[in-house]
Amino acid sequence: MLKTIIQTPDGVEALLVGVYERMQNGSSMFGGAMTSDWTYAAGCSDDCYKGTSTGDQSNFNLLERYEALPNNPYLDNRWTQCYDGVARANVTLQFLWQTQAGSSSLDAGRAKEVEAEAKFLRAWFHMQANKIFEKIPYVKTREELGDLAPEEVPNTDAGWDGIKPTFSMLSTTCPSLNTIRKLVARTSMLPWLSKPRLTCTRKSILLQNFFLMRLFPVVNSRLLPSSHGTSI
Repeated sequence: MLKTIIQTPDGVEALLVGVYERMQNGSSMFGGAMTSDWTYAAGCSDDCYKGTSTGDQSNFNLLERYEALPNNPYLDNRWTQCYDGVARANVTLQFLWQTQAGSSSLDAGRAKEVEAEAKFLRAWFHMQANKIFEKIPYVKTREELGDLAPEEVPNTDAGWDGIKPTFSMLSTTCPSLNTIRKLVARTSMLPWLSKPRLTCTRKSILLQNFFLMRLFPVVNSRLLPSSHGTSI
């Protein structure tokens, strides 16, 4: 019965809403920080201060001092929420394809949009994991993976081979959509095409600076390469 209800246009739309919901902080505004990134970005870069007392959110203090260990619950929160979002996106895609193969399918145009949205969100969640973890598994649906089970996808790289093509795909899919809402969606998607390249470049420069500082600790950091015109 549940499968029948979900395999309808309304059911698929409800699943897609569930994917968007996971972009919120969920139960972890500190460790998850899905849309704000304030713990890992603003906090760790000294652009903001946690405030309150020293003992409050002590795991935040560890990240702020670059002393986070693998058992820091913030990291578990981030990983869990990222891959919960990935799982929701994959379930949406699977039910979309099943619904389109049945008698109660979505309009062909809307089905194309839903698939594009779900795949973008899947790439976005992987991107959020990529920001924190050096190597991640890029998990797709069983249909897309073929003989490889989702839990067997290796984390041997940063996931760029899955993230970049998805953002590029949306830049070609969205122009065919004509309403104002879809045009706005396309406009907001386009900056994501540059985000992977900027992130790759930034990580490369930071890694280069890190090793230079380790090799030559007395060198003033202002002599090191910078990605934005100021010292890192």
